[in-house]
Amino acid sequence: MVLPAVLEERGVNFAAVLGEFGLGVSLFENPENTLPFALAGNILGRCVELTGCPHLGLVMGQNLGLSVIGAVGLLAQSAPTVRHALVAATHHMHLHDRGAVATLSTEGDQAVLGYAVLAEMDEGAEVIPDLAMTISRNILAALCGPTWRSTEVRFAHAEPVDLAPYRKAFQAPLRFDAEVSAVIFPAHWLERPVASADPLMHRFMSERVREIASASGSDFLDEARRVIHTAMFHADCSAAAVAGQLGISGRTLNRRLRESGVTFAQLRDDMKKAEACRILESTRMSVGQVAAILGYSGDSAFSRAFKSWHGVGPARWRAGRRGKGSFGR
Repeated sequence: MVLPAVLEERGVNFAAVLGEFGLGVSLFENPENTLPFALAGNILGRCVELTGCPHLGLVMGQNLGLSVIGAVGLLAQSAPTVRHALVAATHHMHLHDRGAVATLSTEGDQAVLGYAVLAEMDEGAEVIPDLAMTISRNILAALCGPTWRSTEVRFAHAEPVDLAPYRKAFQAPLRFDAEVSAVIFPAHWLERPVASADPLMHRFMSERVREIASASGSDFLDEARRVIHTAMFHADCSAAAVAGQLGISGRTLNRRLRESGVTFAQLRDDMKKAEACRILESTRMSVGQVAAILGYSGDSAFSRAFKSWHGVGPARWRAGRRGKGSFGR
């Protein structure tokens, strides 16, 4: 919804941009309207080209916070503590954003609010994580108060040519070529009471979010994909581990996936295939690093799997994809 104003400020005709994709401005008259995730990425990629602004995601997100995720945002805003708010937001994020997954975890004494794109995309691979991290920063500042500061901000893309907009936006150490985009902050903030906590509103919004979930059509396969994606970056991405995260038995997991026309192994391999391509194209990680992240026993095993998917090895595939954008891909 913020995109038309951002483009007009930069002298770009928003209607003309949408027209390139066969869309009209009436689409933006209702904030409940949605776009396929990959199409949104293509539009944002085109906007970067037309504006000459590679950090467009930072610009778009600078004034956005919890309200951007609708009912889920109100649920989080009325929660008793920051932990409750973030658990609610990440657990229900798919109701607003079905092309990505949001996570909350800890690393020692640090909390990690992460965001990872699940959808396969041709464009927007840098813009969307930048937008998500800017919004995440704003959400945390609103929940925690004016003294909150992030320890680090990570981006699942290569370092941009111009770091100044990132330093200005986040005022924290930056790390690029990360597995998952994330805002890192001291975990003690999770127990902080939320100033806008409202038990009555929270109960009401919990019921509203359940209604939305019931009507959303989000299916079991979507939920399985989100859990598998998170598990891919940890030691155990087995069927048993994923079933445990879903709160069901391994037998039930396999049965429900078969009903969706796929096996667990097929779904996991398809997701590894997509993630391998994303990392190779968007970051400067070595082939060995990608292999390790995705749980392969070594470079050779990963290269064999990748060649079976694309007909060429990962290094050659990456070379063929370089040469566009300002992130040095």
